[in-house]
Amino acid sequence: MLKSLRILLYLPSVLLCLYGCLGEDEFSTSPSDVLVAGVDTLAMDTVYAGKLTNTFNFWVYNRSKKAVRLSDVRLGQGSVSPFHVNVDGEYLVNGVGGGLDVLAGDSLCVFVALKAPTTDMDDPQLMEDRLTFTTESGGISSVVLSAYTQEFIELHGMVVSDDVVFDSKRPYHVFDSLYVAPGATLTLTPGTQLYFQSSAGLKVAGTLVAQGTLDHPVVLRGDRLGMMFPLQPYDRVPGQWQGVKFLPNSQDNLLNYCDIHSAQYAIKCDSAEVRIENSVLHNVNGHALESHMSDLYVGNTQISNSGADCVNLYGGNYMFVHCTIARYMYIATGNSGVALRFANFEDEQKLPLTQLDFYNCLISGMCDDEIMGDDCSTENDVTQFAYSFTNCLLCTPQSDAMNQKNCVWEDDGNKDGREDTRREKNFLPEFDFSRLLFEFTLNPKSLAIDAADPDVTRQTYTHDRLGRSRFDDGKPDIGCYETQKPLE
Repeated sequence: MLKSLRILLYLPSVLLCLYGCLGEDEFSTSPSDVLVAGVDTLAMDTVYAGKLTNTFNFWVYNRSKKAVRLSDVRLGQGSVSPFHVNVDGEYLVNGVGGGLDVLAGDSLCVFVALKAPTTDMDDPQLMEDRLTFTTESGGISSVVLSAYTQEFIELHGMVVSDDVVFDSKRPYHVFDSLYVAPGATLTLTPGTQLYFQSSAGLKVAGTLVAQGTLDHPVVLRGDRLGMMFPLQPYDRVPGQWQGVKFLPNSQDNLLNYCDIHSAQYAIKCDSAEVRIENSVLHNVNGHALESHMSDLYVGNTQISNSGADCVNLYGGNYMFVHCTIARYMYIATGNSGVALRFANFEDEQKLPLTQLDFYNCLISGMCDDEIMGDDCSTENDVTQFAYSFTNCLLCTPQSDAMNQKNCVWEDDGNKDGREDTRREKNFLPEFDFSRLLFEFTLNPKSLAIDAADPDVTRQTYTHDRLGRSRFDDGKPDIGCYETQKPLE
């Protein structure tokens, strides 16, 4: 052991000696021998104005057969550059460095951070500089450093006690939970964006009116920018912030064209009244939509990828129309979640389920049975447990129950020699689990195609969540997305 340690201590000295013995003829004198960067442009996407970013990095390589000596590493804007650069452990002072030797076939790691100045501009502003590597022989190579800087409106522990309107001029950065007090209304106009810190959420005791549009949705998301891994931004990772909670007696809430994603949960309702339309609740650690004794209407909406249940209902009054409820979570969370769970009790408390109706809805997931209903009623003590499915695609064992009308079943998607269209094969394009990209538009061969009740569609949503007509091909599809058939 001691002998091995002596060898390890001796090796750096030997390598340093060998390196120091390189003669000048071992260094390239050709200006064509330059460092080659692994990227042409280091793009940081959007960053917070006035705040230091995470550190990004890239590599530069010496592809030549001789060592090269860097006489100069320089930021184009010099000492006024907003970019901070470290090359192989050496910081550029006032934007300038150098004196680095790179052996043949060797490489250097470059670390870059940005502290963009505040601009007082509403729109994102492009920040760019060029990092240039100049060899002693005059060879030049460079990398563009690029980012868009965004001004944010910071909210610290804000309580909405009077009617307040948030507009879309600048995103809002919520540092502590945003609270809407009883009797007050918070209105979010089209295109409004709220970025929440990890411990923050939106709590509504009064009223929330989030009125987006197809082209300018209201977006609620976490505040972490940048990439967790290459090709995987933090924004696609669940659990980035808390979620939206509607407290008891909160009424007249409307969420239209809202995108709520990557939270601990998307929406929780406790004895509240909420209407959700044309929206997306996606990619959460817990339940995506959880409700206790509330009055909810959900239409033309995607509820997808939860660590627990996509929809979790205990008592109350509910209607779902043209919704896609799909649980294809990509991580093992330890939860035994399903796409849909409903009950008329919780623990020892009885919670009457007065109405739960699904029309033209797609309910699917990874398991053979994605629908769980629990009834606490007995012969001597009947607690209301009313539910129905009409013209729905269901991932659950087939049944002839009276409360299931004109439904199609996942298992039928692999019968009679048909192409298998069960589970995730209902959707195209295929899910990209490695990049956490999920689209829930329908496979043209899915059993959900042309299987919706057209009368319900005419009375509710003649266009799908993306604004496409459901009747261009004559018949509407189940779920919130209408497949566009190619022209013959």
